[in-house]
Amino acid sequence: SVVKRKYLGTVLAVVTLAAMLGYLANQRDALAALREIRPWMAAAIAGAAVLVVAAQSFQFSAAAIIHACALPVRESVALTAANIMANYYLPVRGGMIVRAAYMKRVYRLPLSEYAALSVLVTGLSIVVAALLGNAGLALLVVSNGSVEVRAVVIFVGLGAAALGGIALATALSGRISSEGKLAGVSRGFRSGAILWFHSGPRLYKFLGWTIALFAAQALRLWLSFAVVGITADLGSMLTIQAMAAVAFVLALTPGNVGLKEGAIVFAASILGIDPELALLASLIDRAVSLLVTFIVGLASVQYLTQRATAVAEPASDSRKTGHDDAQTER
Repeated sequence: SVVKRKYLGTVLAVVTLAAMLGYLANQRDALAALREIRPWMAAAIAGAAVLVVAAQSFQFSAAAIIHACALPVRESVALTAANIMANYYLPVRGGMIVRAAYMKRVYRLPLSEYAALSVLVTGLSIVVAALLGNAGLALLVVSNGSVEVRAVVIFVGLGAAALGGIALATALSGRISSEGKLAGVSRGFRSGAILWFHSGPRLYKFLGWTIALFAAQALRLWLSFAVVGITADLGSMLTIQAMAAVAFVLALTPGNVGLKEGAIVFAASILGIDPELALLASLIDRAVSLLVTFIVGLASVQYLTQRATAVAEPASDSRKTGHDDAQTER
């Protein structure tokens, strides 16, 4: 079934991408804008894409340190790029599985704790995106006096659902009292989630890097809009990027191909931005992001493989002891 889901998602992504490109092929304004792109403009977007990878790696490092896993910068960047790259090869968010296996082997992080880490990272990222999206809508109200109710409902609904999902998952994981493998997994998940609730400054650091990641993604998208002739204000850019970020919950295709672009076009259209140019900008954003991610990711595979292979049991035991000590201190 996993293989079938992989092929189904890939087919859906290819068909969606082909449809978008076919549609743009008949749009004269979009093609004219594409011909106006200069090399320095592409370089600026690539620079922003590098910032996105860096911010996302620091965000994951901030999350991992809550579980007493201190990742060096190089390893964090390499693992982040490999994670994103794997999302295009494996079903849904397959990169999470790759990263989970690496963290278990190198840092002895139990899969149940990694599950808690992933749930908290995803859920809190959606909450931050929803808050910043509503902040963008508030700026638009101040600047032009109009309120886009549909966007408000989407952001509020998804933000509340993310918080509710985190609370529900944590609460349910504490209700399995029987012994056995399921009970052990449940307790591991709950203990991992509780680490976050009592992490104090470490949680704030994670949230800070999440905001930095959102800002880097918004910058990359703003530059992509700019190269096709669209100068979006801060309120519009926050709203559009937030819509792209919350679309992450619908991981139906490899790398969310088509879904992210659709969210960008939807947000742009309700804000009065030309949907054809918005679609072109979203594809430019995707293309540059892919290029940068795969360059970093492919260069990282050998390093990560060597790192995982070189892990020795004494070092692993040392890490585990440090993990237990950190939990005791907390």
